[in-house]
Amino acid sequence: MKKILAIYCAAVCFFTVACFAVTLGLFLQQTVRILLPQITATSFEEVGIDTTLKQQKGKTQEQTKKAWEANYKKGLTIARRAAIQDMINYSIILLVDLLVFIPHWRIIRRGVKAEIGGT
Repeated sequence: MKKILAIYCAAVCFFTVACFAVTLGLFLQQTVRILLPQITATSFEEVGIDTTLKQQKGKTQEQTKKAWEANYKKGLTIARRAAIQDMINYSIILLVDLLVFIPHWRIIRRGVKAEIGGT
């Protein structure tokens, strides 16, 4: 029975470490998206922001440029906020991952110590 428990705990630890590694990578990606949204932002059109710099009817070139800059800044703000929201989600996953990993790891360590001490 102890051997089955040890195998189960080892499997749980293996999968939580894999989950932790993937989630940590995604967490770091969101950090970059927050710090450099102008490089990592995908398409502003997805959120309904026009970033094309074409002359609009009834507006001067300066007004068009100001409208473009405002849209661009709005797009960066939306991209940054989305990255922060994703980062919060990944933080929750990392916390749950640790809460699952730690007790299973302790069970394995106790079993190994018992085997070493018992032999």
